[in-house]
Amino acid sequence: MVDTTAIDLFLGLDLGKEFHHAHGRTEDGRAAHDKRLPNTEPTLLELFSKLWRSPARFW
Repeated sequence: MVDTTAIDLFLGLDLGKEFHHAHGRTEDGRAAHDKRLPNTEPTLLELFSKLWRSPARFW
């Protein structure tokens, strides 16, 4: 069992051939991010860069 008390944001990334879908939920279950993304390297790098700069602790 994983202790999730120190996690601010839960992330999910569904990968597809043409598009990906990124979804994030806060610790209380509210949707924080829900977006379809084109399957391109710059798009994924932008998403990961935003996450890296975020003060949120994510899982």
